[in-house]
Amino acid sequence: MIFKQCLLLLCMLLIPVFSVSAAPKGPKTTPVKAAFAPPAEEPVLLAGKPVLTLGTGVLSFTLSERVKAISGRLETLARERLIAVDRITVVEAETTSDIVAQDRVLMTVTDADARIAGKARAELAREYAEKIRTAVAAYRAERSTKVLLIDTLQALVVTALLVLLLLG
Repeated sequence: MIFKQCLLLLCMLLIPVFSVSAAPKGPKTTPVKAAFAPPAEEPVLLAGKPVLTLGTGVLSFTLSERVKAISGRLETLARERLIAVDRITVVEAETTSDIVAQDRVLMTVTDADARIAGKARAELAREYAEKIRTAVAAYRAERSTKVLLIDTLQALVVTALLVLLLLG
């Protein structure tokens, strides 16, 4: 009987640890209509997580198309582990700042982006490049073989404990 109670207590203590990532992040809020609507902004995502926010399209790309294209490039880069995150750099041009990974342009930062952010274009590009490096590194770490094996082992241990509890 004591054994069952110990197993039950152990399961109750371990289950919240494994379900923390599924918990909702912060309270839900209802948008408030303002007299003056702020400019539209959309997040650039990597694996469903926001990396940075853009507020304008560029050339023939609408804001949504631009965000989708950049998100796709980041996803491709993150999956390809041959390019190290420290190879993500900013290349300055006369009217733009390109964030590149080796020979691939990931995104272009324009003067319009800088105006919306209230920063100098080069400063904003360096900030975005750092956010991209951080997001790609996190994406790769979350999907490393070691992390996947540990997560699998934890799931097996909890499953075995539950089976023992139910059968014992």
